[in-house]
Order: sequence, then C-alpha cells, then structure tokens
Amino acid sequence: SCDKCEKGKYGEFGATSCAPCDGDGQYADELGLAACKTAQSGYKPSSNRQSVEMCELGTASFGAQDNCTPCNGVGEYADELGLSACKSSPARKKPTSNRQGIENCSPGRYSVGGKTECDECEVGKFSSEGAVGCSQCEPGEIPVDNMCMKCEKGEYATFGSSTCLACDGPGEYSDEGAGFCETCPQYETFVSETNSCDCQETFTRIDGTCTCTAGETLVDGKCVTCDDGRYKDHPGTDSCTVCDTSDVKGAFDSVPGVEKTSSQSCACGVGKFSDGAVCKDCAATGVNCTTVGLTIQTLPMFDGFWRTSISSTEVLPCLNPKHCKGGTDTANLCSDGYTGPLCAVCTSGYAATGSGKSLECSVCTGDAQTTIIVYSSSFVAMVLFVVVLYCCCCRQPTESTTRNRLSRARSTANDARSKYNTWMKAKGPIIKVLVSYYQVM
Repeated sequence: SCDKCEKGKYGEFGATSCAPCDGDGQYADELGLAACKTAQSGYKPSSNRQSVEMCELGTASFGAQDNCTPCNGVGEYADELGLSACKSSPARKKPTSNRQGIENCSPGRYSVGGKTECDECEVGKFSSEGAVGCSQCEPGEIPVDNMCMKCEKGEYATFGSSTCLACDGPGEYSDEGAGFCETCPQYETFVSETNSCDCQETFTRIDGTCTCTAGETLVDGKCVTCDDGRYKDHPGTDSCTVCDTSDVKGAFDSVPGVEKTSSQSCACGVGKFSDGAVCKDCAATGVNCTTVGLTIQTLPMFDGFWRTSISSTEVLPCLNPKHCKGGTDTANLCSDGYTGPLCAVCTSGYAATGSGKSLECSVCTGDAQTTIIVYSSSFVAMVLFVVVLYCCCCRQPTESTTRNRLSRARSTANDARSKYNTWMKAKGPIIKVLVSYYQVM
C-alpha cells in the first residue's frame, strides 16, 4: 500500500520515497503532497518546513525565501508583521535602532525622508523636534537650545550667525537684538551708563561736534597743547600756527602761564625781547633779560638804571644808583622821594640836600607854609639890613669923619660878609628847597 508523505516532505508521482522540502522558501504543511509549497511574500518557512510564519517586526520578505530579510537598508524599518517589503522612513522621522518603528528627529536635526539618521542643522541654524528642515535666526539673534535668543547690548549678529559678536571698534555700540553695530561720530565713544555717545578723552564738544579747543591740535588721535612758539586761535584738529613765520620773527618760545590761543602767547627766548615784529638781542647795559617772553614794553631795568618811556630802548645809568630802583614800569623807576630824568629831582613833600650824584631827598617835617614864612622874613630882614648899611655909608661927612666912618664901614662890611657866608652855608640848602617848592607850586 502507499503511505502519504509526512509534513515537510513531498513525493512525486511514482517516487519510492518522500523528499524534504528544502528549497528556497519551500515547505509542506499537509500530508501526502506531491510538491512543496513556496512561502508567499511576508512569510517564511518554519524551521521544520511544515508550515510558514509571518516575517517578524524589523524584517520583510517578497516570498520564496527561507528567511525574512532584515530592514537594515538606509532609512528602512518594519513596524508590522508579515511585510513583503521594508518601509522607508518619512520626512521628519528616522528608524528606531531595532528597525521596528520610527521616531521624530531630535531638536537641532532634520530629515527630508529616507534617512537612517537625521541630519544635523548647519552652524547658525536650528530646528525643533521632528523637523523637515532647519531655520535661521533673524539678524540680532542666535540659536540657543533650538530657539532664537537676542544678542545683548554692545553685541550684534548677522543673519544666520551662531554667536553674538562684540561691538568693540572705536565708537561702536548697539542696542539689544542688533544685526549690526552703530558707530559714534568721529572722536566720540559710547557710554553705556548714559546709553549715548560722548567725546573721547581730551576732546571737547563745541557746537555739537567733538574737537580740540583753541590752543590745541591733534597728535596721535589726541588733543594736545600747541608746542612752544606756536598758537591756535580757533577750535579744530588742524595744526597750530608758527609764531616765527606768522607774527614775531624769531619767537620760538611761549609766554609762561599764557594760553596759546593767540599771538599774544608768542615769546622771545632768554636774552631777547620783542619789538612787536622781531626778536632782538638785549644789548643795552642795565636790562634784565633773564626771562622768556619780554617785550619792549616790559623790559625790566636793573637797580640804578632808567629809561624815558616803554617804547624806548635807550637805557641810561642814574647819577646815583640808589636813586633808581629798576623794574618794568617806566613811570615808577625812581626810588621813593625821587623823580624826573635819571631820578635826579626830589618829589613834592621831600627836601633836597646836595645835587647830582650827591642829591639826597628827605621827607619834609612840620608845616610847609610856616617854614616858607620864616625863611622869607629872614631873607627880607637881611635885605633891609644891607640897605640901611648902604644909606649910612652914603651921608656927606667931614674928611676925618669920613675916614672914621669908612674904616668902620669896612670893618662892619667885612664882619657882615663873614656872617653872611656863614649863614648861607647853613641856610643855602633851605633856600634851594624854597626855590624848588615855588617851582613845584
């Protein structure tokens, strides 16, 4: 009798034995099969070839295969049993690590589909979870934790930047969320405390513009005072004017303590003075030219010297050095009590003794009017005495009388002359004072 082939085997017509179903995808799930069956898509033969079973998750088969093929191709996965073909991950997704499902792209990554791994966003771009593409931040913003954050004050970011950059150039500043730096006007800097531009150090705001003041010029980006022998009479960054070429020839110095804002600061050096146009040597004896900045009007005299006026260069020695105290004021070159040319005359209120080099001027004491009356009366009395004496000598006497009188007259005249000379020696200076006093009056 004929026996049926067991499951997992088959027997062809006329065969004397059953053969195993061991070909690709073959199986026999019934007794007495004359031919093996072939596994359909999504299935595979069981290990004993007696049945079929569905492809597992993460695998697939298009049929006639002993084993389901793992979905390990680019972007492949199988989230169902018995799939005939692997699925491809869609946009925004990627396969799970076991290829049995899909999951969203993480923040900062994206996928347009068919990817095993989501692509990372380029520098300066960001994405949220499950993104099909990356986004760029607007100018003034950068991506932080997959969101756009504004740059702080004093920083900026261009479109698509990944970091905020500092506005650290000269005079640069920015507000929060700036896409570029603002620039303060020339010679100004940004002050964060006031949120405004202010003049850089050494500069001054004049008529709304930061610049150098009069008497200053620009050197190495800073305002500095004009050098000696130069001045500038207006604000600005231009050069200072040279005194030697524009105002006073040979003026290479500046007057100490005088601002260099005009030609008044131009000065001749030690040993020279300015006549208003040229620096000249101090050649005259008696002139003290040991300081800078002397002019013909300010020439200082040493003690014992005198000059006629502030415009004169003729310096003369005084008759007596102590009569002249020196200095720059030509109206006050004489010592107390002296005046006039070479300080050789006593001033009002002073009495003169001697003359010329020996002149001494002393302060008058007492009442001047009384002094005049007393000495005037004495002078009148002396004149009357001489007249009386003359009259007595001129009478018509006898010859003997005449001889006697003449002898007495001579004796009296000689005596009067002697007394007069003695009196004049004592009172002469006083008479000179009276004469000088009348001249002053």
